Amino acid sequence: MVVTDKRARFLCSDLARVCSRKAVKDCQGRWLFESLAWVLLPDHLHTIWVLPEGDERYSLRWSWIKKEFSKAFLAAWSLC
Repeated sequence: MVVTDKRARFLCSDLARVCSRKAVKDCQGRWLFESLAWVLLPDHLHTIWVLPEGDERYSLRWSWIKKEFSKAFLAAWSLC
């Protein structure tokens, strides 16, 4: 599970969905993994992933996705 800062309720916005999708796809291009399920709620999300055998870098992927999402979301938000 990943939770927004102070449980801010923005993850279901169109902008957040676009930024999330891009960050995940870009991450999958760097480090392979399969997404079996996602549950997106306004202030948190749940996922089920399958990593390649022997690859335990789950946290590396999440930290990269969160960093890339935040950069894209904040850049786009500042233009609104």
